[in-house]
Amino acid sequence: MRMRTMFVAIVVAACAITVIGCKEKSTVTGEGGGQLTIHQPDAVKITRGGSAQVKIAIDRKGIEGPVSITFKDLPVGVTVAVADMKITGNEGTYTLMATDTAQLVANNNALVMATSAKNNSAEVKMIITVEEKK
Repeated sequence: MRMRTMFVAIVVAACAITVIGCKEKSTVTGEGGGQLTIHQPDAVKITRGGSAQVKIAIDRKGIEGPVSITFKDLPVGVTVAVADMKITGNEGTYTLMATDTAQLVANNNALVMATSAKNNSAEVKMIITVEEKK
């Protein structure tokens, strides 16, 4: 009976992880053992001609100064409003803008990269969907 209860608990936990999902993170260790970690942001939905905000969170240990954030592999027609904005603390909010003719995509894999002043870089996936105006 005890073994069955433990098995059921494991199955329930596995199902919860599958439904909720596990967000990935990426950590890089630089000179002197400093660590920079970037966390996968929430998936983003944006309509053609619209904008959406995405919050980027980082952790740093022994990493000082501003951290640059770069978005790669965005769908055609999607850009970052202020591309050179840096994170000075542990999070920043960025605005993505889509043109009226932005590529329509569902669950596109883009990349978000965090780079410290000493060029330590870590990157994670970001899921982005571009929809037609309603």
